[in-house]
Amino acid sequence: MDTAIQSQIQSPLVRTLQSIPTNSANFVHGIPDNTPPFSKQTVNVEAYQGTGTNLSGVFRFKIPQRGHMNGLLLKYRMIGNKSNGIAVLTHLVDSPFTFGNGIEKIELRAKTDIIETIYATSLPFEALSMVKGEQMSKSTLQGLSGYRGADNGGVGILYPPRYQFPLIGNSVNPRSNIGDNVVQDFLIPVPLSSTFYLKDNFQTRLMEDLELHVHMRPSPIQVKANFNFDTSPLAQVNKHELSLSVDYINFHENVEEVIRNENFKPNIPAVLLQSDREHFRAKHESTTTGTFDTHTYSVDLNTDALVSDIFISGRVHPESSLYEAYESLDRCGISFELRSGGETILSGSKAEFDGVASRNYSTVTRQYQNEGVLPLRYSNSGTHIRLGLNNTDEFFDGGISFQSLQNPKLVIVVKEVDTVLTVDEGGGQTMVTLAAKPHLFEFDVVLKRKVMLRIDGNTGKISKSLES
Repeated sequence: MDTAIQSQIQSPLVRTLQSIPTNSANFVHGIPDNTPPFSKQTVNVEAYQGTGTNLSGVFRFKIPQRGHMNGLLLKYRMIGNKSNGIAVLTHLVDSPFTFGNGIEKIELRAKTDIIETIYATSLPFEALSMVKGEQMSKSTLQGLSGYRGADNGGVGILYPPRYQFPLIGNSVNPRSNIGDNVVQDFLIPVPLSSTFYLKDNFQTRLMEDLELHVHMRPSPIQVKANFNFDTSPLAQVNKHELSLSVDYINFHENVEEVIRNENFKPNIPAVLLQSDREHFRAKHESTTTGTFDTHTYSVDLNTDALVSDIFISGRVHPESSLYEAYESLDRCGISFELRSGGETILSGSKAEFDGVASRNYSTVTRQYQNEGVLPLRYSNSGTHIRLGLNNTDEFFDGGISFQSLQNPKLVIVVKEVDTVLTVDEGGGQTMVTLAAKPHLFEFDVVLKRKVMLRIDGNTGKISKSLES
């Protein structure tokens, strides 16, 4: 028996609580939360496949079958070249999308089938949506923004990571820091739909084997070098380092039997409402010059999904195509318009979607998530447009079925004055204005769609249904 559970069974307090009625009958399939002794444990997992030197590779983790999978945390170290005398391009290191400069997407898989995909663009919003309290929000955002992983002189790497010094730019150029940001550490929660509520946690012992795949990309600090003059130990090192922590919850055997009989009845599949995501890219369409230059970006949203949320963030795509990096438009006015058949069905400014349009509705009996939008310090980095009522995956609460729309299109209008973008063509960073090269800027657009998962009660095999 689990050590923690065994210790509780011996406790007079736990035995007393078992006889007290509670109002939380929905904790685990009708079992009161003070009836079952339970335990929590964290298992650290290393990738069984994937090398850090392959900057565009995939890290693959096998998820152990240890109980109810309650949460996942990626520990990511991004190592790049230190170029002597040349500032290291870090692209808004004080941004919750900084981790996404090296991570493209995360996939939960069962053998060859993809259960759920989380793109870097959607991750900060969804990670924020389920935290409780301001301090946890700050800690989550800092983990995504990153910590310095090298010492002050850039001559050594901190092992183990200390997660002590937040990544920020220097006072001269907030996008650059010569030595400190060569090694960047990140703590990345993985907001899978199944981890939002305990009732939805996957019982890994009763399912087919699960894996987590993390798709990497070259970051800005990994595409430049000055090997001839740099004798630092960090020189000529381009590498991703990644590990995974998985949290599990386990219950007393009697409780597990009730859960198993409820969810995994023979010949009757377990059915869970979950989410998945689709990725699009809004590109430059036109520019109108004047006192305020107006740039229009658009993308055709060719999907048949039932969409509950739209996540949007800006990216710089240099002409050299060495990398892509998240970037914000600090001095711009941004508005969004969703069109169908030439008619506008949803429109508003960024401030509206970040503010009053993000309010919560009380349709969930134990709703505790926050609005899922970025706070003011980070708000220029991205936007969350919510189409459903609540910001939760607990049950179906609305959205827009794109299958019923005619040629759906998202139009993004940017009004700006001398907005500066930082790009790197391989030899060093260049500052260009958005007005001069608006095509270098693009928007990531991620649609969050509702799906149904069916878990076979006999084999534990997972399949999707009712995807539209």
